[in-house]
Amino acid sequence: MNTQTRTVVITGASSGIGYALAEAYLARGFNVVGNARTLDRLQAAAEKLGNPANFLAVEGDIAEPATARRLFERAIATFGKGDILINNAGIFIAKPADAYTTEDIDAMINTNLKGFIYPTQEAARHMSANRQGHIVSITASLAMQPNANVPALLPVLIKGGMNNATKALAIELAKSNVKVSAVAPEVVATDRPARCREGCRRRSDVSDRRRIHDRCRTGSGRRRGRRQVVSIWSLRCIGLVADAFTYRGVVVMPYINIQITREGVTREQKKQLIEGATDLVVRVLNKDPAATFVIIDEVDTDNWGLAGETTTALRARQKAAAASK
Repeated sequence: MNTQTRTVVITGASSGIGYALAEAYLARGFNVVGNARTLDRLQAAAEKLGNPANFLAVEGDIAEPATARRLFERAIATFGKGDILINNAGIFIAKPADAYTTEDIDAMINTNLKGFIYPTQEAARHMSANRQGHIVSITASLAMQPNANVPALLPVLIKGGMNNATKALAIELAKSNVKVSAVAPEVVATDRPARCREGCRRRSDVSDRRRIHDRCRTGSGRRRGRRQVVSIWSLRCIGLVADAFTYRGVVVMPYINIQITREGVTREQKKQLIEGATDLVVRVLNKDPAATFVIIDEVDTDNWGLAGETTTALRARQKAAAASK
């Protein structure tokens, strides 16, 4: 038993993002404890991963408290500890709000909500006792910025709740030196978006269905292979977790959104905006610049209005008034 090697527990590890995360962690020398609902799928994943000494398969329904408990018991018995938990297991059902069935609601609550709570409870107990660890939850950018082309009331409800729960838990576990994070990707081209297509079939507007299907198929318009998209995203997640693991303490992420009209702002000006906004929250709020996110949104002048008229019309009127003087 090598207790010096870090151990990561990953739910939903037999395919998609979870499998790519397991592969990337193993390549970096971590022990991986992978969970999926059935042993057959886990064994197939383990064979492809090809690292039996460092990969432990623990099957079971993550909606059951006993499965979460067994994950950490097996991790501790085999590798001595659990350093990182990644709450990755989840399903995505996109459909109009009035089309969700009782079965849809139960499935989302079981996998996405219970599958977050029970492993997190076990991780919090274990990591608090060890005074180190990192709990990471895969949420969704859709929960922070809904999209008219992807109606998804239930995923937004649950993933949005996880985003806020992450902040609350980060504060709660800070005294135990346990870090808590959420990673919110856009649409990722795994086999999961098939559920999105399934859920969208009841929409009456064929063009709306096609637009949703295309978005799911390409991963927000990025026409890369499924494997490539998942691998690239997973490597970014690995970097976040590995870097944050060495940080002693918890920082709740500042998020700054700058909205400007699309009128020729240069790359250098945007760079200065990002640097200035970051410097402001560091000086005023004593925030960590490494954990400060700055987003610049450029808006067409037709989509920005003041005093009842668009910025395009306002600019034209101001220009005409100046020319007449």
